[in-house]
Amino acid sequence: ISITTFGTSNSNALIVTGAAGNTAASIWQRVESTSSRPLSGKPVTFSGWIYSSTTITPSFNVYAGNAVDVYTAKTGVHSGSLPSMSGWTYFSVTIPELNTTAALNGFQIGINFTATGAGVTRGVGQLQLEEGLYATKFEQRPIGLEMSLCQRYYEQVAGTSISTRPGYTFYNYMVTKRVLPSLTLISGGMGGADYQSFSTGALRCPAGVLATSTSD
Repeated sequence: ISITTFGTSNSNALIVTGAAGNTAASIWQRVESTSSRPLSGKPVTFSGWIYSSTTITPSFNVYAGNAVDVYTAKTGVHSGSLPSMSGWTYFSVTIPELNTTAALNGFQIGINFTATGAGVTRGVGQLQLEEGLYATKFEQRPIGLEMSLCQRYYEQVAGTSISTRPGYTFYNYMVTKRVLPSLTLISGGMGGADYQSFSTGALRCPAGVLATSTSD
């Protein structure tokens, strides 16, 4: 474990503001099995920046899914403490061998903070998980690539108003979804018409809507 003080604000940060009575806070990220399988039994390094307005000693945990990309139950497979820190602080921690179950089923990795009460701020930035014994420079990917990766999980499209029945409208997803997607109605009126999604089966929603497509 290594640690270095970071003297300026992190532009890629997630900040959590505490509330009275809060006893703990944590931030988690799930890693898909398609990405984790090649890491089975290999060393992986978790690194990034942590912010705290008060001195804390955070910890990290890795939980394996109970089936492939399923987390109805999960099992702790790796854990450890990070050094005491305050302000913006860089950390890196290496797991010598990623647990096989975590690699095959996918896993979630997270940072645990202590009590985050009123007036207390915690945060993370530029977190990175990579194969190897040492942390490398944070990878800044093109915004277009980041968008397409996000659209594997979620996409929003504007509906079309159809005045006659039967009427049809079709949409092509921007990218292939991670799993078979579902549709969620966001807004719009009934208009006396319905539509059916042919990609997910008999799903009826009002016409002239703004719908979302999500696969998670």
